[in-house]
Amino acid sequence: VDAVPDGAAQDERRVVELWELAARNGHAGAQFSMGAKYNRGDGVPQDPRKAAQLWELAAAQGHTAAQFNLGVMFYNGDGVEEDVERAEELWEKAALQGHADAAKYLSMLRS
Repeated sequence: VDAVPDGAAQDERRVVELWELAARNGHAGAQFSMGAKYNRGDGVPQDPRKAAQLWELAAAQGHTAAQFNLGVMFYNGDGVEEDVERAEELWEKAALQGHADAAKYLSMLRS
């Protein structure tokens, strides 16, 4: 039986607490990381809507990975209402800052 040592679970809870605090205080990297955790259900209940909210905050600060991921959510209607124009806008912002996957998705969308 594989078990996670109690210390590891406590460490993970502490990481989540610290990232949530940093995210609430406007840290784009923490907002992105917590969005990823909520999107996957990693250490927190899976909640795509919460992920989208956090990525929206990070994206507004120019976080390219948040812009890209949020664009994917809008394109697929995952956690948000489907909005291809919003996806395109987010991917364009990320691509202009050098995010290669955003540039690729943008190119495919526009072809």
